[in-house]
Amino acid sequence: MKYTKAYTDNNNDLNLRDVEDYSDEYYENQPGDAISTSTNHRRTRKKNPLALGLLAIGTLLVIGGIIFAVLGKNKERASSKSASASAPEQAPVPTAPLSPAPAAGKNEAIATLEPTHSTIYDFIATLVGETILQDTNSLAYRALSWLETQKDQSLGNARLQQRFALACLYLSTTQKSSWVNSDGWMSESDECTWYGIECKHHRLISLNLTDNGLEGLVPWEISFLKPNLLSLELSRNHILNEGQELAWIGQLTNLRMLDIEHTYMSYNGIPPYISKLTQLKILDISETLFVGDLDGSIFAPLTQLVYLEMGGNLYNTTLPQEIVNLPSLEALYAYENGLEGDLTFLRNLTKIVELWLDGNSDISGTIPSDIGLLTNLMSLSITHCDLWGQIPTEIGKLTLMEQMWFYGNWLSGSIPTEIVGLPNLKILGLEDNNITDVAMPQGLCEKDMIALSADCGGEYDLVECSCCTCCESPCPVVNLPTYDNTRLLQMHEEIRKL
Repeated sequence: MKYTKAYTDNNNDLNLRDVEDYSDEYYENQPGDAISTSTNHRRTRKKNPLALGLLAIGTLLVIGGIIFAVLGKNKERASSKSASASAPEQAPVPTAPLSPAPAAGKNEAIATLEPTHSTIYDFIATLVGETILQDTNSLAYRALSWLETQKDQSLGNARLQQRFALACLYLSTTQKSSWVNSDGWMSESDECTWYGIECKHHRLISLNLTDNGLEGLVPWEISFLKPNLLSLELSRNHILNEGQELAWIGQLTNLRMLDIEHTYMSYNGIPPYISKLTQLKILDISETLFVGDLDGSIFAPLTQLVYLEMGGNLYNTTLPQEIVNLPSLEALYAYENGLEGDLTFLRNLTKIVELWLDGNSDISGTIPSDIGLLTNLMSLSITHCDLWGQIPTEIGKLTLMEQMWFYGNWLSGSIPTEIVGLPNLKILGLEDNNITDVAMPQGLCEKDMIALSADCGGEYDLVECSCCTCCESPCPVVNLPTYDNTRLLQMHEEIRKL
């Protein structure tokens, strides 16, 4: 076809319209152009019979040459096709295996495709290789088949790559059921109008398919969204990737946000591919099937990470120093991770705003006085651990504190009166501890508290508290969404503006 060369030369910055403009300019600027197109020369040209005869002969020779060239080209294609069966594939291939094709869903109607060496075929072949495109069982084959049915065949390379990756994602995650919302997907409409997609200048920057009924594998081909993708949210879906099937994560190196919370992705420890996402600001890998050793070196390169949620996975290790030392970390949620050790690491979390370590029964020891160094801390939850001793008076230095929970430990001694001096405190949970024969500081009863709980009722009346909202465990848990409603939304907006 006329515009095939733009793709076979790997000129991926050109689109079809660019190639058409280029070909017109090419023919207009060849030697002799001034004679054949100049208005002045055209006006002075006369109809000479001899010239007309020579012109006719020349025309016949040109036509004959064209026919000869076409026949030669067909012969060349036939020979190259037979040679390709034994020759190695020349197209670049990804560094991880391409996805196998899932079985066709009952609601899908994908046209079959025979390699025609069209511009679309040739370009996609530069991405995945011709071998995979000639495999009728491959996911890439089915995605390309859909692309070939589109009426608009003049999309540029970037748009083709974008739509191909999205088609692979859709086909791979609709094996057994349809998505909850698939508005626009696999249609003729601009992919930037499809559900869950946000674009900037026709480049996909955000993909949010949270809780949308995806089922199956996220295909390797999603890595072709790398050039512009800043935010990827696939949480709360039945996604089953494991081991090396997660290698696509490491290809999306422009990501600022990755949320795969509450999926069935599994790995022995933390997938090392995450270490390549050095521009990440938000990472949520909570409630996946990541279990085993917690390798801190994977987090060390994530120096821009602000928000890390990793709860609900079993690591059975101490909190790595590499996480504690992250220079930008403001929110850390490491609840129910099987963490071990003590709280001496707190002294290094000087930028932390919200810290939740609940349900780690092997975190033991006392609450260190160094907690007073965390002057940015607004929300602290260390419940159902193995803490003992007295709450340190230095906690009164946390003047931004809004909510604290220490219930379900072995804390004892008095309740420090310094807590009364926390101007923003709205929630305090102290029940299910060994705090006995003490009274709640009177100043707390004079504050406008949302929730205040202690062991002040039931069979064991251990704490005198006339203003507590709950006096017997388990108490209802209420919380102020301090971080989610302020800083996290602000980061989302900052990512969109990039």
